Amino acid sequence: MTSLRRVIAAAPKPALLVQPPEVSNAAVEAIELAASAGLDLDPWQQLALRASLGETDTGKWAATRVGVIVPRQNGKGACIEARELAGLFLFGERTINHTAHLFKTAADAFERITGLIENTPDLLRRTLYIRRSHGEERIRLRSGAELKFLARSASSGRGLGGDLLILDEAYHLPAAVMGAIQPTLSARVNHQLWFTSSPPVEEYAVEGRTLRRLRCTAESADPGRLAWVEYSNPSGVDPTDRKAWARANPNLGTRLSISAVEDELDTLEPAIFEVERLGVWTPDPDQDIEAAIPLTEWEACEHADAAPSDPITFAFDVAPNRNSASIVAVGDWHGHPCVELVEQHSGTEWLVDRLGELCETWDYTAVAFDSGSAAGSFQPQLERLGIRLAPEGTAGVKRAAGRLYDSVASGQLAHWGQPEMAVAVGGAKKRDIGDAWAFGRRSSAIDITPVVATSLALITHEDPPELPAELLEFVY
Repeated sequence: MTSLRRVIAAAPKPALLVQPPEVSNAAVEAIELAASAGLDLDPWQQLALRASLGETDTGKWAATRVGVIVPRQNGKGACIEARELAGLFLFGERTINHTAHLFKTAADAFERITGLIENTPDLLRRTLYIRRSHGEERIRLRSGAELKFLARSASSGRGLGGDLLILDEAYHLPAAVMGAIQPTLSARVNHQLWFTSSPPVEEYAVEGRTLRRLRCTAESADPGRLAWVEYSNPSGVDPTDRKAWARANPNLGTRLSISAVEDELDTLEPAIFEVERLGVWTPDPDQDIEAAIPLTEWEACEHADAAPSDPITFAFDVAPNRNSASIVAVGDWHGHPCVELVEQHSGTEWLVDRLGELCETWDYTAVAFDSGSAAGSFQPQLERLGIRLAPEGTAGVKRAAGRLYDSVASGQLAHWGQPEMAVAVGGAKKRDIGDAWAFGRRSSAIDITPVVATSLALITHEDPPELPAELLEFVY
């Protein structure tokens, strides 16, 4: 077999290539397994696997998030198939979920990988069953490993997660879907989340925010544990330029014929042709909305052994559409406030009971929340439980946002690096209120309830409400 290094050198150069530091790489084994199943990967596809399958010195994936962005008909599906085969038969991943915006796309992917397995006796012997019932498409191995296929929705997102989660057609990832997915990943110590797509068209400006935000991370000075392989063109490219065609389409002239692109140029609207064939990213409709907290500054506050100590201050926040909620705790750690995301779940039916349990278990000062938001509707229920509350109005919400910003910027805040918090911080946008600002729940592309709750917990912890007189004797 030709060396992987030589094949990658021959691959068309991506417009954007990001690969986290690694000490080893599992791409060669994945490529060889795919070849044994009759799936011979093109050089650019092998490059994508090489960028995504690096390993750290602890044997975990160097990249927890992977983006493969390329115009249609270039074979990104083969990258997914090779990754899923390796997950099932090489890497010991127990749960793999393959999702797409449209069920037909997921069903087509199911048929392709099923064909590879059924035509490879060694893989078929290790397969317990292949279920083809509509809506129940899945492959289960004798080892217990399982690969499932489904269309995405906010309700289906609650059951996703696993060791490998494929988000195909990632140009369409509504905030409610991402909000449902994020908490499912928290219990996995070595997972990968794959985003495969072409750039979002104008029609999906809102649904494409998650992908845009990830691309901004890939372009930043510190992309962290993100791997990114993108074939694209800059805005303003000449649509008739054959070099531009080749730049965005690594399989032009092989799997994708030049005549087919010529037909597209003649028949598609110019704006559609630019996005779908030339890989041009349209202007971000939210580019004038400023990011609230730089992710690099948040990550600089990470301490692996950080843990809040008693007394704890809790805070909670609820998304405007009530699709998700979060509870955060803040306590002291080596002279600094330390934040921990305690709970983040879809829906709100769990919230009151969980707050009650926490307040019975821990020595706490108060539970803070934004009384003017969706969280305010829970105040009567919490009061009936006898929980000490610290409601904040607009002035307090603005003060909380500024305090969190200052604490992070100065390095005076500690956390232990929860990935869900990093996702929320990375997606939190500003909302101007007079001469100040708060966190924009509606302008942010994802669930930012952990960030809002953190800000409220922080100011309440620093300035706790006075305890009722009848409780003072138990404290002093």
